[in-house]
Amino acid sequence: MSTDDFNAMIAGKPVEKKWNDFFNKGLSHNWLLDNLNKADKSINEPDNFKKLLALFYDVTDKAFEEKVKVV
Repeated sequence: MSTDDFNAMIAGKPVEKKWNDFFNKGLSHNWLLDNLNKADKSINEPDNFKKLLALFYDVTDKAFEEKVKVV
């Protein structure tokens, strides 16, 4: 991921950015890290690789549900 703008990663599905809303800037490094840290507390998987996959699965699903405008 060589971009700083995660909002451009989903082709054909714009991520809604609300620049007038301080707390909603679309997808960002901080949003992803915060949600990965929150999800980490709820996943009890002893295998680190499986846990990593579960974390990213959950957080990317949440990102799609909350941030991607589906028409």
